[in-house]
Amino acid sequence: YLLLDNFLVVAVSEEVCKIVPVRLAAWKHPAFDYRFDAVVYSVSSALGFAAVENILFVVQSDLRTAVSRAVLSVPGHFFFAVAMGLLLSRGKQAEKQGNGRRRTVLCALAILVPVVLHGIWDFCLSVRRPWATVVFYCFVIAFFIAADLGLRRASQTDAHL
Repeated sequence: YLLLDNFLVVAVSEEVCKIVPVRLAAWKHPAFDYRFDAVVYSVSSALGFAAVENILFVVQSDLRTAVSRAVLSVPGHFFFAVAMGLLLSRGKQAEKQGNGRRRTVLCALAILVPVVLHGIWDFCLSVRRPWATVVFYCFVIAFFIAADLGLRRASQTDAHL
């Protein structure tokens, strides 16, 4: 039950809430004219979502929960959004090049990959076992390295669409 809840309920619903504003508000906007824009829009959407989510948690919980959420959920939403944005940027580029099939695949991956990452993140935090804590911290380190490398590469190779 916990595994299904973390992946199919929490991860799917939250990642959809983050990608919808990017796809509806930003995708066709004329200011979306560089590949890196997708990362900026995805991260902005994710951090806005995290802010609202954390306010709701704080109102319903205590200070300990608030601190825990700030330390754990905000970086998670950032990491998932980086993956989303990097894939959306490639999807947008494929669209501009007239490759609709590639755009569709990349946009599908832009939701699927963050859902899987989010599900793993939440599951490791929900299990509350020593092995899950170890997996979680290894995951955080791997995320940090992957996000850093992805962001550096994307910003260095950014180009007009």
